[in-house]
Amino acid sequence: DSRRGEEGSGAEPMIRGGANGGQGADGGGGSMTDRCAQCWASIPLISKYLVYVVGIGIVLGLFARYFLANNLYFTVFSFQIWRLFTNIFVSRASDPFSAILTGLISFLWISQDCRRLETEQGSMYFLHSLGVVYVLGGVVFLVICGLLSLAGGGFGKTMSRIAMAGTWGPIFGLMAVRCMLSQQPTTQLCCLPIQVPTKWYPLILALIFQLMGIDFGMISCLCAGFCLGMY
Repeated sequence: DSRRGEEGSGAEPMIRGGANGGQGADGGGGSMTDRCAQCWASIPLISKYLVYVVGIGIVLGLFARYFLANNLYFTVFSFQIWRLFTNIFVSRASDPFSAILTGLISFLWISQDCRRLETEQGSMYFLHSLGVVYVLGGVVFLVICGLLSLAGGGFGKTMSRIAMAGTWGPIFGLMAVRCMLSQQPTTQLCCLPIQVPTKWYPLILALIFQLMGIDFGMISCLCAGFCLGMY
């Protein structure tokens, strides 16, 4: 009987241990959800609103891009000045798949660079930087298109109709501001095992994306961001 009691008492911790192990496995199943929730909770207020703007742009970009995007012909020649302030609310992509893909990339940049800038410098500085980069970048975009449209012909007409839209331009501008203020000498280039000078990081990343097609809006906001960061 004593041996049976010892065996029973010895089996009980094993059973309890198995139950705890089962609970640990079940709890681990929600770890991805927990990490997503923690990531969202770590994003400051203004950056969260920027994520909402990305979502709005995906929807409005499918049917309102023609009315809200910024371009030389409508903004300047047709005096539709509101386009200078509304183009961020429409995605530059022309189809749903591309709009969702660019939106996901925007969210990744917001959760990294924009979150760090707002956390380090404060929400008011971040909001001010966003406004300056966005509006000044839009003006620089119109100036560039206006100068290139003087070439005339088909190229000049194309430059007067090319549009600036979406959040990529302002995000790159904010990225430039953060990197200009950073004290780190080098930073990793995306997920690649390559270290590049921190202050050159936004420009190098923008040049990579220009290989898929020149985005004058991104270039304009990048210039505005570098100017603001140096100031």
